[in-house]
Amino acid sequence: MERIQKRIEKASVFLKLDATETKAKELLNSYDIVHFATHGHFAEEDPVNSSLLLAPDNRDDGRLSALEIFKLHFKGRAVILSACKTALGKSSTGSEIIGLNRSFLYAGSPSVVSTLWSIDDKVTADFMDDFYTQIKGGKGIAHSLKQAQVDMIKRKYEPYYWAPFILTGRY
Repeated sequence: MERIQKRIEKASVFLKLDATETKAKELLNSYDIVHFATHGHFAEEDPVNSSLLLAPDNRDDGRLSALEIFKLHFKGRAVILSACKTALGKSSTGSEIIGLNRSFLYAGSPSVVSTLWSIDDKVTADFMDDFYTQIKGGKGIAHSLKQAQVDMIKRKYEPYYWAPFILTGRY
């Protein structure tokens, strides 16, 4: 996360006990891009209970669930979910997929970068460094994601490391 702070001016980083669910809810609208680098939990049987695992405090349990995210309002450019299996969801009626990425879209994020499977922390840090280098250079979310993936391919990383990242929403 410190790498992101070096790439993006005015970035705020909240680590460990400072990265509370309450703070995430309160500050969501304060940033153009919100990046969650945490553990994700996909609840296959009840996808609205899929969650991002944050620090608990006296107001919240630390599990920012898809259901809670549906109730939030985001006015920024993108939400980045750098956590395991955040793109997974379940069809509710055959036409709508319920999960973390869809809940952020419903909350107003035009773009959500999320993951299809478990990710490696160290390699993901390198991947996100490439991604935010592109963002800092004025590139859009889709271009930045694609270029980060191309950079990983050029450095001979296997698809397992760069392919789980997908963009949902506006490209």
